[in-house]
Amino acid sequence: MLAFIAPEEVTVTTAQFSRHYRAKPAGTTIPLDRLTIDTGGEAVLVQKALDEQQKRLVKAEESGGEWAEKAADSAAEKDAAPGEGKMTLLGDKMLLSWSGLPVRLGRISSHLVGEGLHRHEELAPLPLQLAALVARNPAKRHFRIAVVAAFGTNLGDCLIGMTAIRFVVETLRHSLPGFLLDMLLCSSGNPANLDIVGHEPWVGELHVVGPSVSDFARYDAYFDFTGLIGLPRITEMPMVEWFLWWSGLDPAAVPADRKRNILNMSWEVSTHVAELLRAIPGKRVLFNPKASVPLRSFPDESAVLFVQKLLELDPDLQLVVDRPLKLEHPRLFDLSAKINSPQKFQALVAQLDGVITVDTFAIHVADAAGVPTVGLFASIPPDAYPFYPLHHGMLVPGGAELPAYRKFKVKDTEEWESIKDAYTLAWTKFEAQEVLQELRIKMEKRQQASSHKGLRFFHAPHKTPRYLETPAGRRLPFENPSAIWDRAVMRQGSVMRSLLKPGGTAVVLAPAQSTFPLLLAEKLGCEGKLHLFEPRPLRRTLIGMDLLDRAGYVDISWYDTMPALSRQVSIAGEDALCETTPLRWGSLKKERRLDARPLDALELQQLSGLFSFAPMPHLLALESAIETLKRTRVPVLCSPIFSGKEVANIAAFLVPLHYQCWVEYLEQREDGPMMLLAVSDHLKLEGHGMKRIVTG
Repeated sequence: MLAFIAPEEVTVTTAQFSRHYRAKPAGTTIPLDRLTIDTGGEAVLVQKALDEQQKRLVKAEESGGEWAEKAADSAAEKDAAPGEGKMTLLGDKMLLSWSGLPVRLGRISSHLVGEGLHRHEELAPLPLQLAALVARNPAKRHFRIAVVAAFGTNLGDCLIGMTAIRFVVETLRHSLPGFLLDMLLCSSGNPANLDIVGHEPWVGELHVVGPSVSDFARYDAYFDFTGLIGLPRITEMPMVEWFLWWSGLDPAAVPADRKRNILNMSWEVSTHVAELLRAIPGKRVLFNPKASVPLRSFPDESAVLFVQKLLELDPDLQLVVDRPLKLEHPRLFDLSAKINSPQKFQALVAQLDGVITVDTFAIHVADAAGVPTVGLFASIPPDAYPFYPLHHGMLVPGGAELPAYRKFKVKDTEEWESIKDAYTLAWTKFEAQEVLQELRIKMEKRQQASSHKGLRFFHAPHKTPRYLETPAGRRLPFENPSAIWDRAVMRQGSVMRSLLKPGGTAVVLAPAQSTFPLLLAEKLGCEGKLHLFEPRPLRRTLIGMDLLDRAGYVDISWYDTMPALSRQVSIAGEDALCETTPLRWGSLKKERRLDARPLDALELQQLSGLFSFAPMPHLLALESAIETLKRTRVPVLCSPIFSGKEVANIAAFLVPLHYQCWVEYLEQREDGPMMLLAVSDHLKLEGHGMKRIVTG
């Protein structure tokens, strides 16, 4: 994995995103919130933007636009050192030195076997890695996992990567109580990759730019596919098996039918393409001559001659092309102007009778749709996709002896020019008759082939829910249940009912969930007034939605500040898709700065009750309400409190203000969490199981 920070502020705008990058400050310390994880190509885009601004860049004069690729390669071996006035690149070694980095899973792991990175030679290390992850977090019920650079830049690799990860997910289900996978896609990848990965219920968020290192700490673990085509053994096994192997599983243990693809397709797009094809009668076959690189593409002149031969050999053939060809024929249908997106291309392949293609993405889509296919390859071995029963691969004659055999692409234009003529000649040697014969065999086999449910239709994109509906109100979806919290809310609610009368005014600090505010609103009634301090925006929104639904009659004032005398405070951030608990401000390493507002600033002349819940620092809040407490002698409830010292400090503050303080042990044990009740000292109060606190 690689992280970067720019030497100067710069904005990058592409078809997929617009983002502003803050600069590396002077000195050697790099703020973690400015250091960005590169999920694939983002550092290159930043470099290009800096070039356009004509700013000085690392190695710009020596190597031009190639610096990022070279720096990424060298960072895998040794980490680049920060330097003034140049792009700073940090590799795995330096990132792993930060304690907040999540655990890495897969063939190469981190933080599980010793320090640093560990290469696993065992067949299937992932289950043991997950067991170790759970052992490190025994109370955790929900794990959030990142898939970095998922799954390369190309559509075909992304589709196969999802095929493999579905089996990985089964391993996660057996090992983890709950989880979500966030897909951090390559910034330079095809925009349609978002659609390929985005429809599974276990997918959380989709990102096409990398998180800051501090934001990356929200994850419990990650898989890393950075630098996909340069990773070990990627040309030694079928791609789907490589993804399984690299993820930490034994490919041989995965059934062959689980190595076939699944395609999510929009009903709207599919219907549109069906209308286009309705006008084409008979046996409709796609001829697709273009791949993502020239090495694997059919040269134009040879492609025209090949198509002419196909049409001549089979008078029933209706040939469909999605790229313009310099050829006119009554049985050649050019849909290039209308098949103008990967989604439409997928729908086209899925609805044809056969496919002849050089593009591997078409092969993977055809497998999902059960469409007979002949793949024409220049450098890919013909047996590269052994799990597709309706696919037959054919290598250009003599291809195994050509210089780019088993390569996905050649490194640069100069290398391609040196071998271009040899490949142009090789393409002319394909026999149209042989290709048609293999396609007919696969068409016949289609009748006997077992059904593969590889097509899934959808009407709208999958959206991971940000909250759950419960009888007690809306909750964050991955709330870790807490008996302490439930007991604190129940006891505060019970005591509140005995203290308050309808029509009063109450202040609630950090209610976290809707249960207590709803009980309070019910007690206060239509004439009541609520002041709610909830600095956590997600929880504040959900409580507000519930109060609007169930208690819209109550007058409510909301505060997103912290009740304190100081000007600003910082609290941990909270994320809806991470595991959460009402007992903490949040689980993120990254903190939020909040303005502080004393409770005295509300200038409340009348007050019926003040209710404070952890993690609110109770004493800090009460100190900001000293004048209000002197004036109103309002009953105060605080819970849960986890130490006797905190109880003593609160009592020491309140007793001089003419309060009597009582404590209740929420778990009926004196070393457990407590609730503190404070009432005016002129009231006669019987404890009913509570213990009077005596100070001094």
